[in-house]
Amino acid sequence: MSIVLSGCNGFRNRGVEALIAPSVAELHKRFPGGEVTVLSGQPAYDETRDVDAAFVLDPFIGKVRSLPVRRVGAGIAPRVFRSEARAISAIRAADAVIASGGDNFSSDYGDFRMHLEPLKVAQKAGKATFMLAQSVGPFKSDEQRNHFCSVAKAVSLITVRESRSYDYVTKDLGLPSDRVHLTADPAFLLQPSGEDRVQRLLRRYGVDPAAPYVTIAMSRGIARFPGLTTSGAETAQTHLAVLGRLVRHVLDELGAQVLLIPHVQETLPKNNDLILAEEIVDALEDDRIRVAWGDHSAADFKGLIAAATLNVAERMHAAIAGVSTATPTMVVRYSVKADGIIGDLLGASAREDGAIVPFEEYLRGEGAGAVETFQNAWDNRGKLRETLEAKLPEVRRLSESNYDLFQEVLSSGGRG
Repeated sequence: MSIVLSGCNGFRNRGVEALIAPSVAELHKRFPGGEVTVLSGQPAYDETRDVDAAFVLDPFIGKVRSLPVRRVGAGIAPRVFRSEARAISAIRAADAVIASGGDNFSSDYGDFRMHLEPLKVAQKAGKATFMLAQSVGPFKSDEQRNHFCSVAKAVSLITVRESRSYDYVTKDLGLPSDRVHLTADPAFLLQPSGEDRVQRLLRRYGVDPAAPYVTIAMSRGIARFPGLTTSGAETAQTHLAVLGRLVRHVLDELGAQVLLIPHVQETLPKNNDLILAEEIVDALEDDRIRVAWGDHSAADFKGLIAAATLNVAERMHAAIAGVSTATPTMVVRYSVKADGIIGDLLGASAREDGAIVPFEEYLRGEGAGAVETFQNAWDNRGKLRETLEAKLPEVRRLSESNYDLFQEVLSSGGRG
């Protein structure tokens, strides 16, 4: 069995790695001896990770306007369109193409047709196609809706990672419910680095493993996220001040340690959390602040978060790193996916227990809202941990069911 995974922007975003790495592992479990190829925006970087897959450049990422030219060019001038020809060749040689999970198919990140392209190529070649653990929409225009549905209606199976997307896909978009399944995010299956490795990292960064510490996975991109009612340079400055106030609260009021987690380290400065970590350290000039500066894997970061007393997450997969290890986590909501994933996991009490806070509320009073929610989560951390421990076996089963469903379709020799 040969499978192509698409939708991978690159592992510099550890959330992408947290999606792809367990997906590759689960596919190998179900199809022993099979081959997995990942179409990636950054294959040279991604292949340095311990993931049993071949990495091929996805030539369609960021190339929306020239998609038809690139597709045709790969056929008539493969020496000119080498990357396109190689990707298309991998798709045509595969038994199936699976669009990896996340929220690629939404209006939040602009034109998502580049992520539909591998599926379109596969469908034209008569291959089975799947959408894996997606958060879908809501789409802001009929054009976007039509682009998605034109491809989605021909896929063998769609799995979605939260109930909001299930309702949107089956009711608002009207896709057949027998081809849509509610599962869970693949990152719930990512294994954190082992205890010895985590202890070494904590000592490297000056964190006492025996004392309470809080991880803060801050996001340099959140203040400029297009889906928010407030974003831009002024919001970014307010955001920095809020993070400073939150760090001070943890250090001074609670006497706990702080470890900053730069979960996304893109080459673009606007989405590189290392830069924000540096800004926080410079602004506060407090030697007690610790930063996990290294080029760590998603598993390393998950291990550091798992050992924390409490996790603050402005990144969705840093949040999942916390909740999937039963670490009490305060999620800063910047899109509907957080409501769906955390709401499904913790229920209606998530807000009142401090497990989730909208970004706008988080910024209120230059950090008063953030500190208030954090203190609530801190006070409820025992309750949050117990709830997570009770829910996680079922969530992990749902995550595994993504691959069971694919196996059922592919092993039958059908397309759904």
